[in-house]
Amino acid sequence: MSNNLIIQKVKIENFRSYKFFIQEFGDKPVVLITGPNGYGKTTLIDAIEWGLTGDIRRISNSYKKRNTTQSEKERAENLKGQIKNRESTSDEMIRLEIFFKCNDIEFSVWREQVVDNLLEKSDLNFSEDVSEGLIKDIEGLSNENFYPYFVCDNNKAYDFLRTPRRCFRII
Repeated sequence: MSNNLIIQKVKIENFRSYKFFIQEFGDKPVVLITGPNGYGKTTLIDAIEWGLTGDIRRISNSYKKRNTTQSEKERAENLKGQIKNRESTSDEMIRLEIFFKCNDIEFSVWREQVVDNLLEKSDLNFSEDVSEGLIKDIEGLSNENFYPYFVCDNNKAYDFLRTPRRCFRII
């Protein structure tokens, strides 16, 4: 991943607790998000993770632990309410757009879907001015490598500290 890739802004629509939300970060390479419980810090991070990887690891892991049989996994009720804002109608789009800056080039990526569950896989879209190298880097993100290297909250910090980390060799 390019070390100059900076998230400048996140635009969220119909995602979990956010009906519509924009968060601007500017050109800061490191951002600290703080606030009282219940104000949407984790949802903001979940939105970024879903936008970049198409999944939210903590929700997927809970779903897998809770639904162990095939019949439980196939029950529609067990899939509802995973990512869509509860005030949204069934036909409204869940959409997340992330605005980046990399080496003075600004671009955005976005993911959108109507279906309210993480098993529905949607495409990651790129604005037209994104290089093939950046597309490859961003598409290479998964929920397995998202948190250990890009985002950290208290729970994830604890998980990070007790998880062995891989070393990457830069050639």
